[in-house]
Amino acid sequence: MALYNARPDIVPSGFISNLVGILLINMEKFQSFASLVNMVLQRSLLSFYVDNKKNPTKERDIRDRVQIFRQIFFMNLPELCGFMESNEIFPEDYFIEWMMSLFTSSFNIDLVMRIWDVYFIEGFKAVYLASIALLKYFHLKIRDFHFFKEINIKYLFLYFNY
Repeated sequence: MALYNARPDIVPSGFISNLVGILLINMEKFQSFASLVNMVLQRSLLSFYVDNKKNPTKERDIRDRVQIFRQIFFMNLPELCGFMESNEIFPEDYFIEWMMSLFTSSFNIDLVMRIWDVYFIEGFKAVYLASIALLKYFHLKIRDFHFFKEINIKYLFLYFNY
């Protein structure tokens, strides 16, 4: 609540709750709050949490980040990128959620903590790097999975994760 009181332009979301939960597991309350503020107020993430009415560039910011990811994905894993897109699974279907939740909504806490270690050192580029690494790691399972149209992609990664 303190974040929303300090920044009323930020829309409450489950993604922020996920971030808070992970932070509170690892830190005291004040440290968690300070870390949350630093994470959410970064230019690279802030536009995702701010109300659309108060951020007219939000849609463009999201589209730009997804396009950057798609280019990185295609350059690093062209066959998997093509396979997923031919099965109508586009970065918009999973990358936005990974980005907004910093992976907390799709992967287990141990993996998230490893990604966050890199994120806190390298910054937002760690989100792109981790996304490509995860897709590369799961690529065989993704290619073998034949029920794309019947399942939400976020549940697919949760299924692979355990």
